[in-house]
Amino acid sequence: MSPGRSGVLIVEDNPGDARLVEEALKDTGLAVDVTSVSSGEDGIAFLRREGAFAVAYRPDLVILDINLPRMDGREFLSCAGDLLAGAQVVVLSGSPEMAGHLGIQCTTLMKPGTMEEFDAMAATLKGILTGAPRPVAENR
Repeated sequence: MSPGRSGVLIVEDNPGDARLVEEALKDTGLAVDVTSVSSGEDGIAFLRREGAFAVAYRPDLVILDINLPRMDGREFLSCAGDLLAGAQVVVLSGSPEMAGHLGIQCTTLMKPGTMEEFDAMAATLKGILTGAPRPVAENR
């Protein structure tokens, strides 16, 4: 990762949703390096820098689908533990009650269904990456 750039890891099994998040990150206008993985297991391997991810960067932001097959988002967070130190976590959900209490400080975002929701997601992600106050509620 180049100096002055933020590293973002997207853990999302739906390619369309991953692309939507990538587009929202692009719309922030910030310099970001983005890696998408389609499973919680690959997300853990990325954080541990294992296998194909041996030279992976330490992400500043992890965007996590809570409803993944095999290893869901809650299991991912449990397995990741200290590997997430220093990273912001954004949990994506199709419904507000899916995120629930996750035992970590994170931001919960609904997957956008409209252009206005997409713009709001991009603004929230930009705020997180720049350290600006967050316009969405946090789980603690």
